[in-house]
Amino acid sequence: MSQEITKPKETLSERIERKFLELKNLEGVQYAFNLIRKGLAIKYPELSNKFPEVLPYHGEPHAEDVLHEAVLFALSENVTDPRELELLSLAATFHDSGFIKEYDKNEPLGASLALEYMRQSLHYTETEIQRVSDIILSTEVEFDPDFRQMIRNRDDILQRIIADADVSNFGRGDFDEKAENVFQELMGVGRIQFDTPETRDFFNRFREKMIRTHTWNTKSAHQLRDEQKKKNLQFLSDRINKDQ
Repeated sequence: MSQEITKPKETLSERIERKFLELKNLEGVQYAFNLIRKGLAIKYPELSNKFPEVLPYHGEPHAEDVLHEAVLFALSENVTDPRELELLSLAATFHDSGFIKEYDKNEPLGASLALEYMRQSLHYTETEIQRVSDIILSTEVEFDPDFRQMIRNRDDILQRIIADADVSNFGRGDFDEKAENVFQELMGVGRIQFDTPETRDFFNRFREKMIRTHTWNTKSAHQLRDEQKKKNLQFLSDRINKDQ
């Protein structure tokens, strides 16, 4: 008498990875990745020879990272509708695509590139297209007087998810590594002229203010990332005090 083998139940972590890979292969997501990869090399030819990823931070790896974190937070928030996840994935991968045109104020440009693709694809309603635009624009930030994310509609869970996904490294162990990529990028585009103790101190103080004044927008991000965020803040504060 044969015994039926019960398949092990999929864990949340396994489900997240499976869904991430599934969404990563969507036509629109792959289009955005290719657009970023090729567009950055054209926009910043001198940096394409200096850095493997052209922009050390705001490139294809960042788009993929935000996609992964968006999937993590979405499933943790019980957002499971396939169409919702597709719209979120498009927004995540297009959200910084505007860097292929301009370094500053790139979010509206990224939203325009997403709108252009979605309208040409003929697979999306105008309501969905405008929603993706609003999700992308929710990654805009203000730094003065405090760090603030410009979420258009807090009732839209996808807008809050992408805002958290975009800065998820605030609460991860690779926070300092990502910050170094940002520093090198700012050097590359001329926003920081010299790598000196003074510029490093300014940069670290800027980072400390950002993370100190930042708040998560979803329960999942708070639960998954806040403990490490506190450690990162303490690490930064200690470094600044040590360098005084």
